[in-house]
Amino acid sequence: MIMVGQPDLARVMELGAVLGIKVEPALETLKVAFHI
Repeated sequence: MIMVGQPDLARVMELGAVLGIKVEPALETLKVAFHI
């Protein structure tokens, strides 16, 4: 895990929110795939 400062963390959270919209379905698929 990379340690980041508060400003960077805010930026990462913002990016995460944007990417999350695209990543969410993939994560759900992974959960189902690994939930064997």
